Amino acid sequence: VETTQQRRIYLIFAVVLSVLLYLFSTGGFSSSPDKDASWPGWVLRREDFHSERMERRKKLINQIRSFDSKRSEWSAIPFPYYLHEPSWQCPFSERVGKLGDGGKWICGLRMLKAPCLIYSFGSEGDTSFESEASYISECEIHIFDPTLTTPPKHIPPRATYHKLGLSNNQTVETILDQSAKVNTLKGIMDELGHKHIDILKVDIEHMEWRVFHQLAETNYYPFDQLSIELHEPQDRKAGFLDEIIEFDQLSIE
Repeated sequence: VETTQQRRIYLIFAVVLSVLLYLFSTGGFSSSPDKDASWPGWVLRREDFHSERMERRKKLINQIRSFDSKRSEWSAIPFPYYLHEPSWQCPFSERVGKLGDGGKWICGLRMLKAPCLIYSFGSEGDTSFESEASYISECEIHIFDPTLTTPPKHIPPRATYHKLGLSNNQTVETILDQSAKVNTLKGIMDELGHKHIDILKVDIEHMEWRVFHQLAETNYYPFDQLSIELHEPQDRKAGFLDEIIEFDQLSIE
């Protein structure tokens, strides 16, 4: 003889089963690539979100421009890096290198297979990023820093150090009170015989603006992923916000 408690259990089971059947019939649990829950659907939603954030950013830039034309564009921004808050979520991101200055967030490093290539500009002798990247991946790594008097103490496997800097032309510049040989990204890649970079890491203390202005002028972006540390332009020149827009074209986050 069924008890009241048993009937309640049967009723709950019937309701749960009905809900599950409904979800499966409507694709609620479907892994089909045509459904929003699929990986392609996720990517499309992120693309829409990214595009919407870019439009908001451009509106903010225009508001800043009209805020006070007499002030430096840089000082008119409450906090400059608000303009580059993340607008794309990488499901495979991880911190590579030490905590704090020196380490970087990288997307999909473990998914790279040889042959792959990493360029790292600016280290100040700290190779924690390159060491962990060498441990995690099979990539060839090139470390560039013209300010070091001696090579870094630890150069990880598959890595090569170059006493050379990145700039918008091939010349010798004064960096940290010493003469430093610099070259363009294309010039360096041609010299080393490379055509494509998987990950480009840049921390070159204010010089990034002239470098990426030159890349934008030549429409030369031979890399898949860029990890960059932005610094305040040294001359706070007019047109800084146009440089920010050029960075947006690279989808830098």
